[in-house]
Amino acid sequence: MKRPIIKDSTTTYLVQVILILSGAMIVALSLNIFVVPYKIAPGGITGLATIIFHISGKKFPLGIIMLMLNLPLFILVLRLEGKVFILKTLFATVSLSIFTDISAPFVNRVIIPALTKEMMNDSGDLLINCLIGGLLLGIGLGLTVKAGSTTGGTDLAAVLLKKFLPRVSFGKLLFLIDCTVVILAMTVFQSVRLGLYAIITLIAQTQVIDTIQEGVDYSKAIYIISDHFEKISERVMNEMDRGATALYGTGMYSGTEKRVLLVVVTGKQISQAVRIIKEVDSSAFVIINDVREILGEGFKNIN
Repeated sequence: MKRPIIKDSTTTYLVQVILILSGAMIVALSLNIFVVPYKIAPGGITGLATIIFHISGKKFPLGIIMLMLNLPLFILVLRLEGKVFILKTLFATVSLSIFTDISAPFVNRVIIPALTKEMMNDSGDLLINCLIGGLLLGIGLGLTVKAGSTTGGTDLAAVLLKKFLPRVSFGKLLFLIDCTVVILAMTVFQSVRLGLYAIITLIAQTQVIDTIQEGVDYSKAIYIISDHFEKISERVMNEMDRGATALYGTGMYSGTEKRVLLVVVTGKQISQAVRIIKEVDSSAFVIINDVREILGEGFKNIN
């Protein structure tokens, strides 16, 4: 007997919307208070927008610049990603742009002058500023990713580059894009010091996102029982750069043979894996286990 397809409830979608809006608001405040005013460009579209914002003499709102940089990426990757993911990401991107530009006047008039009296007077204060900015960016982006979305930018660019560089892992592409933007910021602002602070912000942001996504630094083993295991494994291998193994099993109630798909991913890839499974077969039976240690290709080398 075929199981009915279980759709996301209204409550689930509402929670996702709240997470995306909350994340976008936190990121916007972090950018306006701790990052952009001090020419810190921690990679990605946000970093590139920060560079353009300053070299243009702040003539264009930061949120509008981010949105304009993201729109071409949305168009280019529209056929490469699922529609639900693209719609969520578009919503998150637009929300971030709106919150950034709406909060900017208040931040510039009230918060920045108050902080200037206490912070940014020397290198030590700027370091604290970078850490706080990275922490808040990580919290905001982590909430957004938790909702199965992103704020566009680097992730979309990496998806696009993956099509032309299939042998390069997704993580390496993200790192390459972020490093390119940081180096560009060093060149444009003629300051290695600001570039190093940007790297600190980027590291803090990444650690917080990983913590929100993973909880602890464990890998995850995913067991998937689905009649569409071939399609799921194809997307996992192509989009996530992860291997998949089909195990043979038998349903004891029905007596029919089943294929159990085994996929091992890092903790921060869980949301992407679940999204792929849901898009291919929303009635799939999925088990996710913590894995203490993984030895082999794509994880830790066997010594």
